Amino acid sequence: MVCIYKPESGEFEEKDRSEISDIKETWRGFYKDTDKGLVGVFATDQGPVFFVNDSTYLLTEGDWDFIIEEMGDKNAFTFYYNGQEQFKIEYIKTKDLGIHPYADEEFMDFFVWMSKKKESKSFIDFYILKA
Repeated sequence: MVCIYKPESGEFEEKDRSEISDIKETWRGFYKDTDKGLVGVFATDQGPVFFVNDSTYLLTEGDWDFIIEEMGDKNAFTFYYNGQEQFKIEYIKTKDLGIHPYADEEFMDFFVWMSKKKESKSFIDFYILKA
């Protein structure tokens, strides 16, 4: 599935990739549809943008952080931007890692992945579109 996301309104539509004839190869992103709305990251020419519904945050600017807290069989993920909490969600930990040979919690859990990749230069570089 592909998410067509409109940052200015927070509107989104999920479509099968085969339904979209003009998809650009440079589109890069990942999202999760949660009970609090759509949350994800996408690439721009200025760097990665983290979004929560219609709010967007350029991750090459400002002071930001992703924090993951383990709480027994749950995790809490919090996103801070310029010292203020912008998004928090508690959810049941991913238990079914499937049979993929590289499957681990970071591979299967978007929020764990985001919190671990935050200090990775390759994460920032991957989400910068180059002309």
